[in-house]
Amino acid sequence: AITLYYYCHVHSGMGGQINVLATKGDSNLDGTIQTVCNDSPGSPISIVSYTGTGSNGTIGTGLDGISRMAFYKNRSADTGNWAVYYNILTTGGNYGAGVRVLNLNQQSASSYTTTHWNSTTTTNTTASLGTHDDVNKSGDNYISYHFKNIEGLCKIGSYTGNGQSRGPVVICNFKPKWVMIKAPETGSTSWVILDTVRNDTNPMFDRLEADQPDDEDDVDSSTSAQINVLANGFQSVGGDGTFVNSNNAVYIFLAFADVPGGTQFGSQSNAH
Repeated sequence: AITLYYYCHVHSGMGGQINVLATKGDSNLDGTIQTVCNDSPGSPISIVSYTGTGSNGTIGTGLDGISRMAFYKNRSADTGNWAVYYNILTTGGNYGAGVRVLNLNQQSASSYTTTHWNSTTTTNTTASLGTHDDVNKSGDNYISYHFKNIEGLCKIGSYTGNGQSRGPVVICNFKPKWVMIKAPETGSTSWVILDTVRNDTNPMFDRLEADQPDDEDDVDSSTSAQINVLANGFQSVGGDGTFVNSNNAVYIFLAFADVPGGTQFGSQSNAH
């Protein structure tokens, strides 16, 4: 790694250091709070570390694109939540829009907040922070994971359940390999994780829950969280799907492609 030092020739004692070509990421000065970003060009995710200031500010994400979902954790505290930012485009506007917060470690519904994100949405280069201890306590160390949409690779979106035996087809424009789903407006609903490694045929029902310490739920007859993986997305099957397809419930999801950008057979991945 290379360390560069800088100082202000006008104000004595003002300065600092930045790291470049570091194994743990490069320094980022895009925001008012200096960060270290571990990212790569064309990636849908960046990993960002920073030290809290206790004051409203911004952090550079290194994404070069708008973060639609992000997870934050205070590394210095034994307590506190995994705060989740989400800003998802829908036909009705931006869903979340910098004023809602979820907790990755809880089943609870989202809550209104002005102290997590300072009532501000992310930009192509920065994310806004308020003064909440879960994201910006003075002197505490934080890690955050930021995700953006990339065609054919990563999709962050939303859909509305219909409560039927087959739910709406959720379009990702790729065959998903890994999907996480949450009903942000409904309490007592888990962050459901399904993937094609643990279920190599439809339906996918071996679910993990990010908010629970339980082992894998692999009951095939369960209707609370089953999906079929499709060539261009996924669909809830097998019942009303409490966690993934309750009638009129809104769901948000994060999905990654089985084969980024398609396959040798064409631009779309094959059905599961």
